[in-house]
Amino acid sequence: MPTDSERITTLETQMLAVQSEIQSLPTLGEVVTLMDTFTTKLDTNDTDHNLYDQRLNLLETYVSQIRALLSSLNASGTALKKNLVATVSPTVTDDQTAGYSVGSDWFDITNDDAYVCLDNSTGAAVWKKTTP
Repeated sequence: MPTDSERITTLETQMLAVQSEIQSLPTLGEVVTLMDTFTTKLDTNDTDHNLYDQRLNLLETYVSQIRALLSSLNASGTALKKNLVATVSPTVTDDQTAGYSVGSDWFDITNDDAYVCLDNSTGAAVWKKTTP
């Protein structure tokens, strides 16, 4: 079991990573301004399609970045643990005590299988295979 100091260090690292990801996104104010301009352009039937496309692309990028960030967090707001290089499938003991959360991914690179955690209860984790 990690010490309190180790837990704090881990949390600080996770918080800095999330903060860095959030800071790289446009601010809500920038998005609102973009949406106002976008709506105005649609209302006036502006023919500047290049500008229209640029703004639409920026908005789509912003939404996809927010979705990616949110999907990587668990209910407590910390990053989901993932096993990207497993050589076996997950078991019932790959649970909350091992750091896995509902939504965690597991990739068995030996058998080319992917799994997602549906229940991380201690000693009774449920993993669903997501590959055929």
